[in-house]
Amino acid sequence: MPRLIDSINRTDTLTLAINHVIATDGVPGLTLRRISQVSGVRAPTVVNHFGSRARLLHVAAVRNAKDRLDEFVVGQPYRGLRALLPKPSDRSWCTDATVHARVWLGWLELWRSDPDLERCLNDHHAVLRQYLHALTEGRIQPRMLTGLLALSEGLQSQMAAPVRPLSPADAEELFLRTLSALDICPAPVRQPDPVPAHLDAALSWMRHAGRGGDWRADPDLAAAFRTDAVRGDDGPGSR
Repeated sequence: MPRLIDSINRTDTLTLAINHVIATDGVPGLTLRRISQVSGVRAPTVVNHFGSRARLLHVAAVRNAKDRLDEFVVGQPYRGLRALLPKPSDRSWCTDATVHARVWLGWLELWRSDPDLERCLNDHHAVLRQYLHALTEGRIQPRMLTGLLALSEGLQSQMAAPVRPLSPADAEELFLRTLSALDICPAPVRQPDPVPAHLDAALSWMRHAGRGGDWRADPDLAAAFRTDAVRGDDGPGSR
C-alpha cells in the first residue's frame, strides 16, 4: 500500500529505504522497483520528484555522507580517532554498528563505480580530513591519515563480512592497538579533562560544517530497518 509522505520527509524515507536495500540485498538490488517496495513510495512518484534513479542515488549519497560527518563529531573530542569506526548515536538512522559498516561499504562500492557519485565521496573525504586535522591539531601527517582511513575501512569490511564477521568491540581493539604501535594518541582529551578553548572552537566549526540535520524519515520504516536489516528480511514494503 503506497504511503502518503510529505515532501520534507520523502528524501529521508527514500534514503533510509536505499540503505535498507543495500544492507539486505546488496548494491545489485538497488532498482527503482525494490526501493519503491521497501519505502512504500510509488516508483512514478520517485521519478517525478527526483527525475531519475541516478539523481535519487546522488541525493541519498550526499545525505549519508553528511550523516557520517555528523556522527564523527558526536562525543568529541573524547572519542577522538575511534570515531573513524561506526558507533552510531541515537539520532542516526540505525543504531547497529554492523549495519552501518555494511551500508557504508555498499556506498563506497557505488561511489567508486560512478563518476558523479565518486565526486561526492571525494568531497566527503576532503571534509573528513579537515576534521581529522583539526581534531589532531595537525600532529598527524597526511600520508598517515590516509593510512588510518584505509585501516578503518578495512576493519569495517571485516565487520560487514557475511561469515564470521568482526565484532565492533574487536574492531575497535585492533584499531587502538594499531594506534598504540604507531605511537598515536587516540584522543586529544581524556574524560573528564576540560576541553581547551582552541579545540572547543574547532569542534564548534565541525558541528556546523557538514550538518545534515536530524532524520525525518517514516517512523514505521525506521523501526523496521532496526530489526529487519540485521536479519536480512525483505522489509515492510514487501509484506
